[in-house]
Amino acid sequence: MGGPILGHPKWKIRRVLAHSIHEIAQMLGSNRTVSDLLSVVNEYATKDLDDVKTGVLAHLSEFFEMLPSDVRKENFPSILNGILDTENEKNWRYRDSLAE
Repeated sequence: MGGPILGHPKWKIRRVLAHSIHEIAQMLGSNRTVSDLLSVVNEYATKDLDDVKTGVLAHLSEFFEMLPSDVRKENFPSILNGILDTENEKNWRYRDSLAE
């Protein structure tokens, strides 16, 4: 994953980063977002806790605006499927955030 901070072992820190990764992408620009952050967002969306996934989902459109359209099309299905795959089917807060 993208470095020691983005791949932090504490989920609460990853959750904060997930909520702000679109801002980091805007600072880095399109090329660096693809090379440095896309794998992190993919990891957060597909392999992390629901609380972290919620952060990715909340700002997914802003993050995707920083990606070239071909990269967007290529990565959207896996990221979306990861977000939809919940760790706990009874997590009503997570389901509520998906419904928004």
